Order: sequence, then C-alpha cells, then structure tokens
Amino acid sequence: ANLPPLVKNPNLLQLNTRVIVKELQLRKGKQATLDDFPESEIDSFAEAGFDIVQLGGVWQTGMFGLQRSLKIVEADPELTEDMVCSSPYAIVEYKVHDDFGGDAALKSFR
Repeated sequence: ANLPPLVKNPNLLQLNTRVIVKELQLRKGKQATLDDFPESEIDSFAEAGFDIVQLGGVWQTGMFGLQRSLKIVEADPELTEDMVCSSPYAIVEYKVHDDFGGDAALKSFR
C-alpha cells in the first residue's frame, strides 16, 4: 500500500468505535456499520489538525466478556441488557467486530 509519510509529531484522535457506530445508528434510525461513516466527518478530522485516527475497541469480542458485563446489570436495577457490551479488551479474534461491519467496513472507512 502506498501510505503517506509519517509526521514527526503526529496528532492522534482515538474514537470509541462502539460509540460512533451507535451514534450512526441513532442518526440513521437503522442498523449501521463503519461503512456508513460519512466521509465528510473523516475529512473534518484532518481539517481539525489530526494526522491519525485510531479506532478503539474495534476488534471482535466474545460471549465471555459480555457475560461478565451482564453481571453489572444484575447489580444495578437502572441498567438494561442493551446498555452493556463486552469489554473492548476481551478480544477473541483480531478482526473487525461483526457489529461494526467486519474487515470490509474498516477497509471502506480508511
């Protein structure tokens, strides 16, 4: 791949992937993935002076982490199951999470 040269002291923007995909879903009123992320928003990161965008929590997580998170729901009656997810650090496979559109959606996001 022909990548641009690295900046000596780059400005990094880290996005919480689960949050940005959820926000996309709310805006669109339907299921969304990284593939649906507006290119204009990506361009705005560069315009704001960011050289690198890092997607945090993008890798596939599994049921073990989710089950651990669901225990929090049992302890707090104000939480519902749809408010929790597996820890982004409970990675089961280094591929883009299915909820975010998989590897193809990341390729499109780039």
